[in-house]
Amino acid sequence: MNEVEQRLTTINHLKLTTRARNVLLAENIETIEQLTLLTGNDLLKIDDIGRKTLKDIKTELAVLNLRLKG
Repeated sequence: MNEVEQRLTTINHLKLTTRARNVLLAENIETIEQLTLLTGNDLLKIDDIGRKTLKDIKTELAVLNLRLKG
């Protein structure tokens, strides 16, 4: 899968907890691209996303050679 395909893939492709996935979906963050347009601070402002969840998100993005903005 190339980078463009990765970015257009839904966040369901990431190995996140169900809770983390549901929180992101509730915030209308449905694709990996939408996720990579956010900073860590943007994510920490979302209720129910803490440092551990942020670390998990960063780790999953790193597997795809992607990262958060900033």
